[in-house]
Amino acid sequence: MIRALGLAAGDLLRPALLGLVLRVIGLTILVLLALQGAATLAIRAFAPAVVHLPWLGAVPLRELAGWGSLALLPVMALFLMALGEGLAEDPAG
Repeated sequence: MIRALGLAAGDLLRPALLGLVLRVIGLTILVLLALQGAATLAIRAFAPAVVHLPWLGAVPLRELAGWGSLALLPVMALFLMALGEGLAEDPAG
């Protein structure tokens, strides 16, 4: 198993595979940042600034929802894992 790990790490240093991995990582980060920014802006644009709740009083919904959109980041990352699948056309051969 250790030998297989070493062989796999050696394969990552091949220019074709390394280029693909770096491209996928870069594109995933860019798409995640764009989606997160769009979600935050949409929430802040359409959510009311303050909501009055009987048991809590005035709650700054716009600010809480903007920060709460960070919870969407792992969900978006799950969907973007398939980005590498679309870019990879068999880098081994």
